[in-house]
Amino acid sequence: MVRPVVKKRLPNDQYLFVNGLAAISSFMAREGITDLGEALGEFLHEAERFHLSKDQTMEDYLKMKAKEKTLRYNTELKE
Repeated sequence: MVRPVVKKRLPNDQYLFVNGLAAISSFMAREGITDLGEALGEFLHEAERFHLSKDQTMEDYLKMKAKEKTLRYNTELKE
């Protein structure tokens, strides 16, 4: 029996939803924020400010990183 080969190398849920939240929890601890909604809003605001200081929007940075990761994960971005 021939089985199709899965070529995608996707990150698992542990990586995304546990390890991926490390930056948010670190930001919450640094800023003394306990409310998740407030933390997410402030995190995004500060991230945008940081990236603008590097002459790039956060959105452009994230698009660039996502495009790079499509090579690693064998995926494509939706336009």
